[in-house]
Amino acid sequence: MSAHESVHTTYEALRWHWRFFELSYLGGREYLEPDIEQVSSAAVRTGTGEETSERLTVDRRAMKSFLFPHNREENYDYEQRRARAFYRNLTRPIVDTYAAHVMGAGIDRDAGATPALDAFWLDADLRGSTADEFLRDGLVLAQVFGHAFCVVDMPRVAPADVRSVADKQALGLRPYATWFSPLSVVDWETDRFGSLGWVRLVERDWREARGGPGPQMKEKFVYRTWYADRWTLAEEGKDGHEGETVDEGPNPLGRVPVEVLYAGRRPGDVNPVGVSRIADIAFLNREVFNLDNMKQDLLYHQTFAFLTIPDPAGRVSRADIGIHRAFGYDPAGGGPPSYVGPPTEYVTAIREEIADLVLQIRALAGLSRGVGEQSIAARSGDALLVETQDKTAMLRALSHEAEDFETRLAALVAAWEGAEWTGHVRYGDDYQASALVEELDVALKYKDLGPPREASAEVLMLITRRLLRHLPERQLAAVLDAVKREAAEPKEPAAPPPGFVPPPNGEAEEPAAMPE
Repeated sequence: MSAHESVHTTYEALRWHWRFFELSYLGGREYLEPDIEQVSSAAVRTGTGEETSERLTVDRRAMKSFLFPHNREENYDYEQRRARAFYRNLTRPIVDTYAAHVMGAGIDRDAGATPALDAFWLDADLRGSTADEFLRDGLVLAQVFGHAFCVVDMPRVAPADVRSVADKQALGLRPYATWFSPLSVVDWETDRFGSLGWVRLVERDWREARGGPGPQMKEKFVYRTWYADRWTLAEEGKDGHEGETVDEGPNPLGRVPVEVLYAGRRPGDVNPVGVSRIADIAFLNREVFNLDNMKQDLLYHQTFAFLTIPDPAGRVSRADIGIHRAFGYDPAGGGPPSYVGPPTEYVTAIREEIADLVLQIRALAGLSRGVGEQSIAARSGDALLVETQDKTAMLRALSHEAEDFETRLAALVAAWEGAEWTGHVRYGDDYQASALVEELDVALKYKDLGPPREASAEVLMLITRRLLRHLPERQLAAVLDAVKREAAEPKEPAAPPPGFVPPPNGEAEEPAAMPE
């Protein structure tokens, strides 16, 4: 993608890091042969001292690989070592584990008086992704980059085709959402409270791909800019600047239809930029990648021990030997020939360093002995407790960010329908194994207090959702409706067993024996 005429300084400063985090999560051949470019640019001043909008590229360097060459290593040896390299991905399991835990804790969604939300939660992106599947993709993006952009839009149709609500329903027009990584959001403007005034996105030019990719086809991009009252679509210019505007339209919302999901927020920063969960882990994983390759290289060379032939005269010569040729030596000269292999101490030291780096990665992820000095210094039994507390705190923080985002997202979907959302979205935030037992105990005690039926139904629905969160969304919704109806309907007292006679003092007696 070429440079755009308008690129935010934060985007320009963090683009390299974002791409590195993305490659660290994806792994594979792209990690071994990255396409990262570092681009520096400066504004050009005219003779009168005025600053123009032109950009000057003063430096462009392509990084060859994340595999660093050794000192005094020849190019041939480096290329051979790079061909044998492999990437042990220690970042993806961490991101996927946290996303699975947040989604697995159960999400309670209530559309309120907005029926469009029910359809949106069944198919959020018009590609069949449920709300859980769509949010999981966003959680992965947010953890990798620190944040992710979600754009809510309506399908494009001719205005003459939509004259009523019936026309809208017949065409299946409803809001849908699309994720954009920070690498695809090149510029924006915020007020002092952090609200977006406008945002510029990079999209693939689907018009060029309509006939299918051809052998000579090059991928092209367009720049869509959302304002509070309109949107514009511009082509990519040949000189790397923004080309002419090819399409535009109104934005009836009166606000930019973009919400941001954070993995962690940067304190005091109004820019839509978060803190990546793997910001430190990715760099440690890169060290593991290099050390793994160094260890493999040493082991590779250790399998080829070389033969030494002592020579008292100090001469060094090559001996051409084989099946039909042998060589002789003087036993009294310098001793018999012997095989010599590289020392193994280096491999042992590298293995210990790799093991230490893996422990650091697990500690940063909250999957080992915690993330603080208290965890490291604690005894084994206490360390396990601190580790659980660390992981629980991280999961709760991510869960609260996801709940806040989805609340804003639901309100944005309702705004496209011209309605005010009156429902709610609640994420589970208790990730302890004993939490469910404690919750059931509290619910039973709560039931003994004799609360209203509506309150009892709400508590029972929360527990049911927690227990049956593995069910598909439609099946779970049907179960919750049945539970709500059952809990809300008054129940008549059960009939006494046959032969039961209430005692005069109020204590139960055994029922009378039935005649044979």
